[in-house]
Amino acid sequence: MEHAIIYTRHFFEKYTFWKITVLLALLFDTISTIFFMTKGGIDLEIHPMVRYSALVWGPIIGTFLSAFVYKAVVGFLLEAVYLKQHAVYMYAVMICTSTAAGFYNFLSATWTV
Repeated sequence: MEHAIIYTRHFFEKYTFWKITVLLALLFDTISTIFFMTKGGIDLEIHPMVRYSALVWGPIIGTFLSAFVYKAVVGFLLEAVYLKQHAVYMYAVMICTSTAAGFYNFLSATWTV
């Protein structure tokens, strides 16, 4: 039991800067996706999970659940279980793709209007 407590504390303390940056990038992607869906419509969303959850729960709650919570949980679980030594590389990929998707969403929302 003590090992699990030490590992949990270590999980939250290690790579704090990267985790905060990932959360900010995911939040940027989520906000831009919500903006995109409210401007252009849910049907224009390419990602099937985000589109389906937005159709079921609405463009704000559905997008937040699928785009932010799911990606954050999956990313941090991957780091905790499988990619302990390569977590920085995974975080860098998540930051780059989420930031690029956020900019793409904002640009495409302004193009569709």
